[in-house]
Amino acid sequence: MGSGWSWDDETYYYSAPSSGVCFNDNCVDISIYPGEEVGAKALITFRPNTRYVTVINDIATVTDDSVTRLDYYRERGTNIIRCFGTIRISEPKIVESVSVNNPTQFAAVVFKEILESKGIKVKGYSADNDEMNEVIDYNNLTKLFTQYSPTLDRIVYVINKNSNNLYAEQLLKTIGLKKEKFGSTDNGIKAEEPYLKQMGIDPDNIQIVDGSGLSRLNLVTPMQINNLLRYMYKSKSFKSFYESLPIAGIDGTISRRMINTRAQNNVHAKTGYINSVRSLSGYVTTADGEMLTFVIITNNFLVPLPLAENIQDLVCVLLSNFSRGKK
Repeated sequence: MGSGWSWDDETYYYSAPSSGVCFNDNCVDISIYPGEEVGAKALITFRPNTRYVTVINDIATVTDDSVTRLDYYRERGTNIIRCFGTIRISEPKIVESVSVNNPTQFAAVVFKEILESKGIKVKGYSADNDEMNEVIDYNNLTKLFTQYSPTLDRIVYVINKNSNNLYAEQLLKTIGLKKEKFGSTDNGIKAEEPYLKQMGIDPDNIQIVDGSGLSRLNLVTPMQINNLLRYMYKSKSFKSFYESLPIAGIDGTISRRMINTRAQNNVHAKTGYINSVRSLSGYVTTADGEMLTFVIITNNFLVPLPLAENIQDLVCVLLSNFSRGKK
């Protein structure tokens, strides 16, 4: 888990813990269907269908003039997941992803189950490296399989378009491994410092504690993000970076925002969200064809989230229509 992550977010997919081995984004996918009649319990299946998790069903089927209201809670330090709430009888299937505890062991358990389902006998039980009493010399083992990751630009595309926190955490630790010879959050942050300086950002005046921004301990100013955006605009990687950002009214985390305005299919920007904090940063092209950077961070607001987003959208629309009046 990242430093300063909220304990009451642990259940949800966006807070899935990072790990040396990841499987299914360190989550189980839970499918919920209404029961056969009002008052009956909902039908629940989960994927992968593994003994590693226990799902408790406390979801009731209700009439169509009622509301579907679902939530989930995984007991801390366990893989007991309670699903509770209501689902309308005409509701289609609803799929939610819930994080697992100890994802490396999760991968090992499911791997063993799959082998056994194929008729391959496996001795012993599934364990991760933390449970091993002996130090493994990987040079003496036989390599069975090698898989190469997608290119970095494709990974960043997934991180930015979908705001994938797990991938961001994994990437930060991978940077630490590449630059400091050991994959950890601290090493990843240390490896970032020379690049922050190149962007005009003083590492002593910014506080980064994780890769995703999910922690409230992160401290950053709008100007620092603006420096990053301007630096990327001038870099050889700008095209890949620009294309990785969600596009207003088109895709990613702002696919439903700024629709039917000049900002639609124009603004390329990354969102940020934790409770009472909403940010939007990226690029917008004016009516004159001039590209601008913008950074909007809304902190400690008490109004409904859509109002905070609407104000940000209005700024983007105004910038999209802006003209310096030059002929």
